[in-house]
Amino acid sequence: MIEEKRILLYALLAFFLLIIAYVDIQKKRIPNALTLCVLILGVLQPATQENFLCAFILGSFTGTLSYIYYAYKKINGLGMGDIKLFTVCGFWLTFAEIPFFIALTGMSGILWGLVWQHITHEKKFPFAPCIGLGVLTTLLLR
Repeated sequence: MIEEKRILLYALLAFFLLIIAYVDIQKKRIPNALTLCVLILGVLQPATQENFLCAFILGSFTGTLSYIYYAYKKINGLGMGDIKLFTVCGFWLTFAEIPFFIALTGMSGILWGLVWQHITHEKKFPFAPCIGLGVLTTLLLR
């Protein structure tokens, strides 16, 4: 029963991340309602104190990184939707998984950004597909 619940939650997570990625690609924004769905699913799995701390760590990390980038370049590197999605992904991860998640998301972001710029000739690209790929791959390799 517990394993069936986990499979269902992972499937729902993948479903919502796919919708988020699609919307981000189409509109360059991540709706709060969809991010909230990922948060609710993360809390339902059930979340532990470690998950809450992971969410805090990821939110603090991406928020700080975005602030530093803005202070240096005077342009936004990450949108608030990306920061919020990164944060709620912490509810799905453990401390040990955070470095892999960040590295995989960052590397896929670099590759996706290069492909996006080559195809669209736009400098800004939707990052939600990379975040979704990072968290789902991390969970599948668990």
